[in-house]
Amino acid sequence: MPNLNPLSSGPLTSLKQGDIQSLAGLGWTIKPPQAKSESREEELFRLLIENESNTKRVKVLLTEGVKVTSGSVQAESEK
Repeated sequence: MPNLNPLSSGPLTSLKQGDIQSLAGLGWTIKPPQAKSESREEELFRLLIENESNTKRVKVLLTEGVKVTSGSVQAESEK
């Protein structure tokens, strides 16, 4: 059985785009460290990755039975 302790290998200092998407798909919110200065290109890249991660999470929620009705979100289990 794999070790499920995320700190067992030490602190993570970087994540690949696939890692971020996978974690976001499971419901994790990934926030990059606050940069002292972020170029417009760096900000754009970060926002694109965050947007793609959020889109993947929305797809996961929709396939797991969350229904959107009349401006409200309601889970199947809450009915």
